Amino acid sequence: MKGRFRWLCLLPEASAVAGILTTVAAAALVAWSRFALLASGPWEWDETLFARGLMRFELAAHFPHPPGFPGWMAIGHLMRPFVREPLTGLQLASALLSVASLWPLVALGRRVAPPIVALVGALLVLLAPGPWLHAVRGFSSTPAAFFLLLAAAGLTVEQDRLRPTAVTLAIAAGVLVRPQLLPVGAILWLALADRVRSPRRLAPGVLLSVAAGVLSLVLMARAEGGWDLLSLAFADHATRHFSRLAHNAAGIADLGLVVSLGGPAGFLPIAVLAGLGLLAWGRRRSREEGATAILVVLALLAEVLLLQNRTYPRYAVPLVLAMGPLAAGGAVAVAPPAIAAAALAGLAAWQAATAWPPVVEQHSTRLPGWNAVVVGLDIARRHHTDVVVEAGLYPFASYRLFLMGGGREPERPRLVLSPWAPEPWEGIEQPYVVVTDTPRRYLPPIVRGTLRFGGVSDALLPLTQRRFLEAEVLVAPPLPVGTWWPVETDRSGRPFMWGSTDAALVVSPLPEGTWLRLRLLPAHGPAPLHVTVDGEPLLTVNGEGGWRTVVVPADRLSGPAPHRIAFPRREAYPPGRSDRRPLSVRVQGVEALGPRVPWSAAVWDVRERERIGIELEGRHAPERFGTAGMGIWLTPHATLTVPAAEGRLRLTLFAPRPVGSGTTVRAGDTVVFGPADLPAEPTTVEIPVHADGNGRAEIVIDSVPYCPAEAGDGTDRRRLGVVLTAVAFEPDRDDRWPWAW
Repeated sequence: MKGRFRWLCLLPEASAVAGILTTVAAAALVAWSRFALLASGPWEWDETLFARGLMRFELAAHFPHPPGFPGWMAIGHLMRPFVREPLTGLQLASALLSVASLWPLVALGRRVAPPIVALVGALLVLLAPGPWLHAVRGFSSTPAAFFLLLAAAGLTVEQDRLRPTAVTLAIAAGVLVRPQLLPVGAILWLALADRVRSPRRLAPGVLLSVAAGVLSLVLMARAEGGWDLLSLAFADHATRHFSRLAHNAAGIADLGLVVSLGGPAGFLPIAVLAGLGLLAWGRRRSREEGATAILVVLALLAEVLLLQNRTYPRYAVPLVLAMGPLAAGGAVAVAPPAIAAAALAGLAAWQAATAWPPVVEQHSTRLPGWNAVVVGLDIARRHHTDVVVEAGLYPFASYRLFLMGGGREPERPRLVLSPWAPEPWEGIEQPYVVVTDTPRRYLPPIVRGTLRFGGVSDALLPLTQRRFLEAEVLVAPPLPVGTWWPVETDRSGRPFMWGSTDAALVVSPLPEGTWLRLRLLPAHGPAPLHVTVDGEPLLTVNGEGGWRTVVVPADRLSGPAPHRIAFPRREAYPPGRSDRRPLSVRVQGVEALGPRVPWSAAVWDVRERERIGIELEGRHAPERFGTAGMGIWLTPHATLTVPAAEGRLRLTLFAPRPVGSGTTVRAGDTVVFGPADLPAEPTTVEIPVHADGNGRAEIVIDSVPYCPAEAGDGTDRRRLGVVLTAVAFEPDRDDRWPWAW
C-alpha cells in the first residue's frame, strides 16, 4: 500500500484492499472490545480519586493522590464537556488510547517480525485479561503506555524521518500522565539523544516538555494552597506508600504480571517468547536498540516488582503491552512466519477467552463497595440522615456525593468518617446509616436494616485488588466509640464486642417512647462497671457478677440528638497470658423497642413477652404442635396488650380443633377480623391498630369455646379458643427514621 496515509495501514506490504480490510477488522475488534464493555462504575478507589479530583483538586486529601498525574487530569478535563460523569470521560479516554496503541505495537513488532506476526502479537497483549480489563477503566496505566509506545515507535524510523520534538513530547506526555514511568521515559529519551546527537534538534522538545512539567507543578501548588502544602502531600504519600511495600509478599501465581496474562499457563509461553524476542532484537536491529529494549523491560519489571504493589494487575499493564512486539520477535525466532502467526493467534484466542468472563462481569455489575455507597447515599438523601462511612470507602462516597451535588459537595447528606478511622471522630447529628466494607466492626442495627453486597466470580477475583468486595449498609447500628475490638460470636452464633475502660456506644435518635435493651458482661475483676447515658449515671454493675440485662428507659432517650451510652471502669482485665487485651465490658444484643419501632416476638415464650413488653391474659401453658412448632392455646376470651402506635399488627394463629373456631378479633371497640373459622395450619392475620395515650394497644381475641373432654376427645377439660404463636408490629411509615425504608 502506498500514499500519504500509508502509516495507518497495519500491513503496509500487502495489497491495498487486503491492508485496508485487515486494518479495519483489527481496529474494529479492539474498539468493540473496549467501548462496548466499559466498566460499570469504579472498581477501585484510585479511579474515584481521579474522577473526584476533576471536580475539586485536593492533593492532600488524595483527590487525586500524589504525584497528581497532571497529564491524566488534563485529559480528563478535556473529556468533561462530552460526558455526564468525570469517570466516564476517563474510561472513554483510556479505551480510545488503548485502541490507538494497536499502531505503535504493530510498528514495533515489525522491527523483528513480519507484519502479520507483529499484528497478531499486538492483538495477543491487547486482548489479554489485564490490559483488556483495565483499558475500560479510569486508570492512567493504559494512556501512559500508549504515549511511551508511540515514542518508542518514533525512535525506530529512519534517521531522515526522525522527529525529535514529537518523540520528546510523546515521552513527556507519558510521564505526565503517569509520573511513575519517569525511568522508562528517561531511557527512551537517552536513546533519542544518542541518535540525534545535535542539541539544537533536541532543544524544542526539551523546552516544551520542561515547560509542561513546570506548569503542572505550578498549577498543582496553586490548587493545593502553596508549595509547602504541595511538598507535604508528596512526602506524606511517599512515606505511606513505601511503608506498605515491606508487607507486599506474593507467590509467583499471585503476581499482577502473571495474573494479567491469565495465570501461569498463559504467562509462561508469552514470557518465554518475549525473552527470546528481547535477545533477538539486538541481533536483528542493532546493539543500541537491543540495549534500549532490555533497559526498558528491566525498568518496567523493577517498577512492577519493587516500587508498586506487585499483586495488582493494573500496574503490569505497560509491561504486558511491551511484551507484544517482543513475543512476535521470539515467535519468528523459533518458527517460520506462518506457524509463528498461527501459534500467536491461538494464544491470543486463549487470552481473549480467559479475559471475556471477568470483563463482562465488570461491565454488567457494580463493585460491591461502590454499590453499597450508592445505595447508602440514596437512602440518606431520601430519609435526611447522616452517612457514616469507612475510611476505605470514603473516596467512593465523596465522588458520589459530588455527583449528587452536580459537581459540588452538597450540605446534605452529611458524610462522617467511621469511629474506626484514624482521624478524630466528628460525631453525628441525627439518624444515620453506616456504609462499611468491614461489617465486623459493628453490632447489628438496633431496630432492623442490613443490606449486604458481596461476591465476585472466581474468574474476576484475581484481577481485582481483593478489597471492597464485601460491603454492607447498616441502618443505625450502635457506633463503637473509644477502644473496642471487632465483633466476635459466641458458641450459639450471637455477635458481641469487647470494649476497654473508655468504651461507649453512640445510638441514633429514637422515636418517642422507645427504650433500649442490651446485655452486658463485665470482664471478671473487682472494679465495678458503671453505665452512663449522655454523661448521667444509669446503674453500676458488679464486676464479678456475670451477665446483666440493662434497660435504658424511654425518658433517658428523648430528644432529637444522638445518645451516648458509656461503660466507664477504673481498671481493665486481660483474659490470659496469650491474650493481653485490656478488656472491660462485653456487649451484645443491643436493640430498640417501643410503640413506634417495628418488632416481632414468639409470644409463647415468656422471655420474649418480657423483652417486648407484651401482656397476655387468657392463655394456657406453651406446647409443641407438630410441624407447626411451639405455640400457646388461648382461652375463648383472651386479651393481648402490646406496645404499638399507629400501624399494623400481624398475629400468627391457627385452630387445630375438629369444630370451627368462629374467631373474632377486636382492636379496642372495633372488630377488625371475623367472625371466621381459622384453618388447622398457622396463618397470619393482619389488623390495623391504634395506640392509647400510653403507647399501648389492646387486642381482644374471642373464639367459640372448645373442650376436648366434652367433645369426647380424651380427658383434657381445658376450655380452648385458638393457638397463638407469634406477634409482629409494623408502624406506619415515618421517613424521619431510617429503618422506615
